[in-house]
Amino acid sequence: MKIDSLAVELPKTIVTNEQLNDQFPEWDFERLGSRTGVFSRHIVQDDETGFDLALRATEKTFVLSDIDPREVGALLYCTQTPDYPVPGDAARLQSCLQLPNDIFVLDVNSGCSSYPYLMHIADGLFRTNTTKRVLVVTSDTYSRKIHPEDRSTRVLFGDGAAATLFSTSDYSYIPIFGSRGDLFDRFWIKKGGAKFPSSDTSNDREAFIQMQGLKILSFFNSEVPRVVMSLCKKNKKSIEQIDAFIFHQASGAALDSIQQILKIPEKKMIRSYQNTGNLVSTSIPAALKYASESGDVKKGDLVMLCGFGVGLSWGATFLRL
Repeated sequence: MKIDSLAVELPKTIVTNEQLNDQFPEWDFERLGSRTGVFSRHIVQDDETGFDLALRATEKTFVLSDIDPREVGALLYCTQTPDYPVPGDAARLQSCLQLPNDIFVLDVNSGCSSYPYLMHIADGLFRTNTTKRVLVVTSDTYSRKIHPEDRSTRVLFGDGAAATLFSTSDYSYIPIFGSRGDLFDRFWIKKGGAKFPSSDTSNDREAFIQMQGLKILSFFNSEVPRVVMSLCKKNKKSIEQIDAFIFHQASGAALDSIQQILKIPEKKMIRSYQNTGNLVSTSIPAALKYASESGDVKKGDLVMLCGFGVGLSWGATFLRL
């Protein structure tokens, strides 16, 4: 499969570390900036949602590709911050874009590892001749799920959406997927679902994201290098043969550790989190867009895409540009 076009949409409002430091001078932003690598992030307005970002991103990708929306045979939409509990956003997006009614439409909420999963679903649709074009959309607004006084998450995450138009190609690779559901509560929102309803979500910390940072980093360090080497072995590739690595842009500390363990040259490590923060499901496509525009990746390059996070889960694959 190949990418016909890719568009990213970020909110206009930017919150810098300096602005947060004015609110929370006790947070030591010199250390936080060095540790996370994040110095600013885009945040949605009160009247703006992830669906709004997703719609603008998809409209952009059709303009960039000059492809008729009626050619799209599948829409795969990932978000953990939908507009409504029910229904999901995918069918509404299909309607707003005036895509055909008789297409494959799917909602997914797997977060940081979702992009390789969505690519694999798209590849399956191509292989079964279900369609020749698939629209993959990711959008998350974690700022709505973060308690304003939670230092560990407030400095790390940003909001954003991406839309990718995929079509068939001669290149095919074997992906890697997996999960550790026994570790699910290392990153979760306890309240607000059916098991633990919460009527007051404004002050209840358990109605917001709870992250065990050091344990999450330990999971990254133990699982991601193993996943990378397994992916290489399955596809008979070496680290040296790969032109660029696009990992989920979790944080500077996470990518530094993974790079060190795998001994990946810095020139092959794509980093785009500095001015966006961790964009969750949009992290990988946003990094790919950044790398394409900066010239860090170019047509013909072999790129590894590796997502990991909420679940705790992982997914990795190759893409030939």
